[in-house]
Amino acid sequence: MNSFGSIPIGPLIIPTGGIVAFIGVLLASVVLIRTVRDEEVSLKFLSDHLFFFVVIPLFMGRLGAFLSLWSSLSYREEGEGVISRFQSFFLIGNGGIQADWALGGFFLVFILIALWRKEKFFVWLDTFILPGIVVSIFVSLGGYFSGWAYGRPAPDALPFPFVTQYDLLDVRYSGKIYAVQLYATIVYTLIFFIGWRLWQQKLWQRWPSGKFFAAMIFLLGIFTSILEFFRGDGVAMVGDIRLPQIFGVCISVAALLLFFSRKKKPLLNTISS
Repeated sequence: MNSFGSIPIGPLIIPTGGIVAFIGVLLASVVLIRTVRDEEVSLKFLSDHLFFFVVIPLFMGRLGAFLSLWSSLSYREEGEGVISRFQSFFLIGNGGIQADWALGGFFLVFILIALWRKEKFFVWLDTFILPGIVVSIFVSLGGYFSGWAYGRPAPDALPFPFVTQYDLLDVRYSGKIYAVQLYATIVYTLIFFIGWRLWQQKLWQRWPSGKFFAAMIFLLGIFTSILEFFRGDGVAMVGDIRLPQIFGVCISVAALLLFFSRKKKPLLNTISS
């Protein structure tokens, strides 16, 4: 069994994945301080709206976890009313908080407030992307230890740690499966070090704002789509293609368009000069 679902600390039982993700948030904050300082943007923009940047992502993260459990037996019992379901929404222990939905909620709040406050939108995107990747690294690593999401059955010849096996009640496969969370941790770490190297070389200063963000999102979209080939959890399908794979490719295409559309000069001025 390659799972350490929780760690008892005194009277509390703390989810291992939550601890690892929390460490990731702390390290991401350190990276954010560096990128904020380099971009010379003010954290006052975040502190002025701290309530929304905290509450909305937590709500979205809980909503994602709640919806992922909606089709389970506990949500289909006869006689369960709206009040019971409403109460279960606030039982954080039942499904926890889904990190990708929480990150999505953060960026949704950021986009709306940045547009409203007329902030340097693309500069902030460049500032946020590396800390966001750090969070993704540790969320994936936490998932590897806690059994969040699962790979599909793997060949017996593939050795540990490239495969894993969970002895939990809610797993979909009881045999060896691809250690997708570990693959994601490795891939995101490589992408981060590529981005960090580019950041240290101040490539983001020579590029128009937004290009660095687009380059990182392009890599994330492509490799996330590739990782979907190894996943075995139930998701919507379009033919034989998993819907997240389509989303990943679309995100990469959109990032590529953003990358080539961000220019320091308008196109007509560039051609005439």
